[in-house]
Amino acid sequence: MFEYDLAVGIKESHYEDYHLTVDIPVSGILFLRSTKNIPDEMRVTINAVGGSIEYPVATLKLSDYTLDDLISKNLLFLFPFYIFNLEKELKTFEKTESRTKVISSFSELLEYVNELYNTEKIAFDKYLLLTDMIQKVADSLSVKYDNARKELDEVMGGKILEFRGESIFNKGKEEGREEGMAEGIERGEIKGLLDLAYDNTLPVDVAAKRAETKYKVSKEDFMKMLKAYKPDDNLMQG
Repeated sequence: MFEYDLAVGIKESHYEDYHLTVDIPVSGILFLRSTKNIPDEMRVTINAVGGSIEYPVATLKLSDYTLDDLISKNLLFLFPFYIFNLEKELKTFEKTESRTKVISSFSELLEYVNELYNTEKIAFDKYLLLTDMIQKVADSLSVKYDNARKELDEVMGGKILEFRGESIFNKGKEEGREEGMAEGIERGEIKGLLDLAYDNTLPVDVAAKRAETKYKVSKEDFMKMLKAYKPDDNLMQG
């Protein structure tokens, strides 16, 4: 954490009259899992020849936030990690109360993400990135619990994958393209992968692998498409 603060401070530093000023940014630490021992604030002390300085670093504990908190405050960067708050229920998923809480909370989260995209509050590439991260975290935390993972996958498929397909198909229709749903989904999602790879939101190798696995597009062909790609390209048009 301090290395990050120092790197940012040096980058933004300024030198004048033989005096170097380094401004340490306001930073914080996010704890996805937390205990009662974690304080609300940590402190950093820097010892130097002329003395020492100390500054506070806020701690952010995910367990302090309910799903309603994340939604009302629009804390998008925490959405993929919300399921960490449901770890206890995942372990006891066979109990009706636990299962109901996990499935209802996960469904509500995904419905809100869909609403963000549907109301144009987030772009399609960010929507893809956000839902992909949500799915990866859910898969990782539920890997030991077969029934929980199966049901979360079903919710993800119903709330997200079908919505993606419908959105891409409707976008194609709006642009005057009359093609089958399957082709619309494939073309639209490949465009999404190109968008993510183009601006380095998703590593190129990961995007190429996904294109090959899901759409049978070879890595060589994907790289050719990416090389010639421009953000305003429209793959929905043949």
